[in-house]
Amino acid sequence: MIEGSAVLFFAASTAAAAAAPDSALVTEYGQPLSSLWLAATAWGSLAVGRPFTLGIARSQVPEHLWRSPLFLRVNRHITAVWAAAFTLSGAGGALLRHYRPEAGTARTVLTVASFVLPIVFTVRYPEIARARRAGAGEKAAD
Repeated sequence: MIEGSAVLFFAASTAAAAAAPDSALVTEYGQPLSSLWLAATAWGSLAVGRPFTLGIARSQVPEHLWRSPLFLRVNRHITAVWAAAFTLSGAGGALLRHYRPEAGTARTVLTVASFVLPIVFTVRYPEIARARRAGAGEKAAD
């Protein structure tokens, strides 16, 4: 899903750059627009019930886990975190670009944080979810 979405975005971006190379949409708002496109892709993947993280996650776990409720729930949560981060990065970047065009450092910090925090969550959350599930199973057995 993410690959197809990226192809569409880059095709549209290329067309926009060819049609109006000096447009602020192309020269000033490319990064925020790409983040908002990723946000729309991530939110859309959740809306259709196929979190975009499934493709990557499936390459890292045995096939017999792909349909487990925990695996699917973890991927919905991870995708939601990425979707929120992309949304904040895109909207925040656009607002900073519009109202504080000189705030390049703030835009950079926003962009980095919008990737680092979801990466940390993506790495840590599956183990946290498994531990919670194991804890809930132990309590239910008591």
